[in-house]
Amino acid sequence: MIAVDGTRVRQNKALAWGAEEALAPDPDPAARIRELTGGMGCDCAIELSGNYRALHEATRAVGADGTVVAAGFYQGGAAPLRLGEEFHHNRVQILASQIGSVPNRLRTRWSVPRLEQTVIASIASGALDAASLVTHRFDIADAAKAYELLDNNPESALQTVLEFR
Repeated sequence: MIAVDGTRVRQNKALAWGAEEALAPDPDPAARIRELTGGMGCDCAIELSGNYRALHEATRAVGADGTVVAAGFYQGGAAPLRLGEEFHHNRVQILASQIGSVPNRLRTRWSVPRLEQTVIASIASGALDAASLVTHRFDIADAAKAYELLDNNPESALQTVLEFR
């Protein structure tokens, strides 16, 4: 597994969770991924940031017949995303991922309860340590402080939780 993230704390977390490499997004992460995979590219890229430039790099990073899972929330114009070059040449499939539902093509095998049970079992067994991703907790009354932290020092936060008591 190869991770790409702009913050060192997230790169370190990816390495701790088993990534073989953790790259910064600049200058050309797709070229570096191709280099690390002997020119093959990765089989699957999961794009979580919601950034169109990152989605474009993911389409460049996967190899022939590769899959990109677009799990970020994309808004506005998609000018940095180019669906020429590697996208067409490599027959890249882009799948939209959405939390809280199961794609129609998987519903015969997966239901929302099965998906939820699988995640809960992974957490209960220790295979998934979701709690370690939470680096900051704020009472909802202090939400402004949480946003200030994220604006001024995003490198310090993996996951910030607003608590309602």
